[in-house]
Amino acid sequence: MPAARYAWVMSCPSLSFEYVLRQWSKRPVYDHARRRTVLITGVGMTKGLALARSFHAAGHRVIGADFEENGALVCGRVSRALASFYSLQNPSNRHGSSQYVKDLTRIIREEKIELWVSCSGVASAVEDGEAKEAIEKATTCRAVQFDVAQTSMLHEKHSFINKTHDLGLTVPHTFHVTDHTKAEKLLLDASRPEKYIMKCVGVDDSTRGDMTLLPCRDPQETRAHLAEMNISSENPWIIQQYIKAVCGLSLARVADALRSTSGRLTA
Repeated sequence: MPAARYAWVMSCPSLSFEYVLRQWSKRPVYDHARRRTVLITGVGMTKGLALARSFHAAGHRVIGADFEENGALVCGRVSRALASFYSLQNPSNRHGSSQYVKDLTRIIREEKIELWVSCSGVASAVEDGEAKEAIEKATTCRAVQFDVAQTSMLHEKHSFINKTHDLGLTVPHTFHVTDHTKAEKLLLDASRPEKYIMKCVGVDDSTRGDMTLLPCRDPQETRAHLAEMNISSENPWIIQQYIKAVCGLSLARVADALRSTSGRLTA
């Protein structure tokens, strides 16, 4: 809506809300010769659904997919931005990622997908790296997704901090621990005035939201808190300096990242 018309609308409180919606929803005519078919995985999350809507608004055909565990339907499956929706099997330690990769490859071939935009969940980031390598090898589809090596480095908390430090950037004090004794020694070291939080290196939904600041005032309370954690060489944790800040999530402009791909997309 042009600025002048917008100002006029806002100055007329009696104007119907339906009229305003109609004006805002008017879309330009798109060049369908440049229309592409895009697969967005993770449409059950805000970031995935937002990207699906953006590609749809730009005139592209959008296919959505996501995990629907225990029969719980994701909200994105009913979005009008999607031409079709597919339910995926979540990769796990028990089943591995092979079926997940096969399902994605099948969807890409059946729907003639030209671009796959992966909005990874916490539990499938590395598997999406595996899928990217397999899909780009077996099909002509391009993926907005890092390979396994890069994804693993960014996904694992300790390796990400090490990489950031190697780049010469300032990072919070971070310690990798594999037993309770080392964790207790670090936290009760009187020479460290900072407060810390502890996070499991792997995926542990039961502790992800634990933001307990350590050490506690009472050393016994700190020991009791550590005793509740499953810390081992098979299940390592990190102790990381707590930095008060605002945590936010932003959606990148995918179109800018796609200019190097063949058959440039208009997004």
